Amino acid sequence: MNPDIQELVGKDELLKALDTFLAVIAEARQKGEVDTDLAEQLTIDLTNLRAQLVDNERERLRLTGDPGLLSRARNKISDSLLQLYETFREAHTPPQPASHKSIPLVADMEALRLLIAEKLGNDYSISREIIHNSDRSVIFKGYYTRADEQNAVAIKVIKPYSMLEPENQKDLHTDIRETYRLSKQDGIITILDQRINTDSYPWYFIMDYIDGYTLQHYVEWGWPFPLYDIKQILLEIIESVRSLHEVQPKGIVHGNLAPNKIILKEKLSGFQPVISPFRVIGDAFFNRRTNERVLENVRYMSPEELFGHPPTSRSDQYAIGLVAIELLELRPLYTGSTVMEIVEQRMKHRKDPDFVSAQIQNAHCPAELKQVLRRLLAYEAAERHENLEAVQDLISDIHIDRRSHLPDEPGLQKQVRLARKSYMRVADEAFFEAFYQQFFRSCEAEGLKGIAEKFKDLNAQKRALKRAISSMLQFGSPVYHHQMRQRLQQSAQRHHSWQIPPKAYELFEQALLDCLRRADAAYWSTELARAWQELLGKSIALMQAGGQHLPLPPSEPDHSGSIRISRREGKAPD
Repeated sequence: MNPDIQELVGKDELLKALDTFLAVIAEARQKGEVDTDLAEQLTIDLTNLRAQLVDNERERLRLTGDPGLLSRARNKISDSLLQLYETFREAHTPPQPASHKSIPLVADMEALRLLIAEKLGNDYSISREIIHNSDRSVIFKGYYTRADEQNAVAIKVIKPYSMLEPENQKDLHTDIRETYRLSKQDGIITILDQRINTDSYPWYFIMDYIDGYTLQHYVEWGWPFPLYDIKQILLEIIESVRSLHEVQPKGIVHGNLAPNKIILKEKLSGFQPVISPFRVIGDAFFNRRTNERVLENVRYMSPEELFGHPPTSRSDQYAIGLVAIELLELRPLYTGSTVMEIVEQRMKHRKDPDFVSAQIQNAHCPAELKQVLRRLLAYEAAERHENLEAVQDLISDIHIDRRSHLPDEPGLQKQVRLARKSYMRVADEAFFEAFYQQFFRSCEAEGLKGIAEKFKDLNAQKRALKRAISSMLQFGSPVYHHQMRQRLQQSAQRHHSWQIPPKAYELFEQALLDCLRRADAAYWSTELARAWQELLGKSIALMQAGGQHLPLPPSEPDHSGSIRISRREGKAPD
């Protein structure tokens, strides 16, 4: 260790102490003497402290600030620095928490599932299907068994090691009460039951099962949202968060909005966003925080939160602005593969208020929406909108036509680009209804009535067909070609196990082309028809071939027919 750091703080040489501490961390990390994630988090905190100190010194020299306030701010920086140094020292010889012995070792996910099954009683059952698995929790699909029909639920299990830190246990029940308050509002995932006891494991929540993917999944998937859908998604997110802010007597701040906290539930036309209420063991999960989680926190926090201030309703505005940018651009506003790269961009925003405005200027949306985004993403909270009702009114007044405001995709082949734009122009409820009716009538006319019986209800049939179209369109994307190949093959193998004949694929293609030709008549051409035929032909050929030899996933449902909260580990709502 380096005792000079404490000595420098004692001499009030804070800038030198900070730089020395950063060098010590870098050296310890290089030698493998400190956990990488902890080193990254300490580096972020120290970088922020250094920026605060520089600003403090600048204000002092200019004699523009209150001397008493500047002195107190400097003392606070000194205290924070010593606390971080103590954390760093303890990390080399961490004490074993007393609760460690009371937590059973779980060999694998199956052992954990069986442990949960013992505690659930007769009201719920837990399946082997894992919806999501991350560093802090795992979510299993389960069922409420008391109803006449089995209703799906999601069972979120807090992993044992994430509860070991004393600060986690201290704040846990406070977080749970807040989570319950959040979950009672419209547009927020409902928590049905919970078993959280800091003295005995396992700890879990039972919540509604949402038939959809996270927004982050769609962004990474590369599916461009039409402006019409973006407007509707934003308005519904704003309505949900606004309802939290208006809860009496003081309102509720979500304080944790991010693309992986928003699930898009598929509707016949567009999406319904549903927000995760979870902040349980969030910021307290410190020493074992992964690099991915550190990146997430730095990327989506408001400027005031980055500097240690509690989130407010205007912090939620900032988060909504960041979500809007990802919907429009399919990438985060603050990009970078390392924490320091993102921190550098955040510091640019701090020094230059026009940094974000310049990026918004390039967004593919009307000028009126850009103006709304500029205020949502203002660096100073006071410069943001008065409240979310004002934001809602401004966005509602922006006219966006479904057929004309479509995203451009220069990275795709021309045929794929033409087909995807055609799909976006027509993908409303009336189109899907016409397609479903024609397809199933054609199946019945060909004596293939059993196809409809493979699904529980008409809505399940419609969702499955809509996903099939989406998968075929994604199969043409160079980024997700391999992923969609696997997804289509898995669907094909499921169809093969159901003994669905090749004729059904022909009827699917013909019904879709007929409905597209009618619905997109103003844009229909020989070139567009060929684009659709080529795209559908390749996808259907792959499915017809894949169904004969690809092995079924072991005891798991078809990924394309069972939509998960998130298919990528670490990306589901926490």
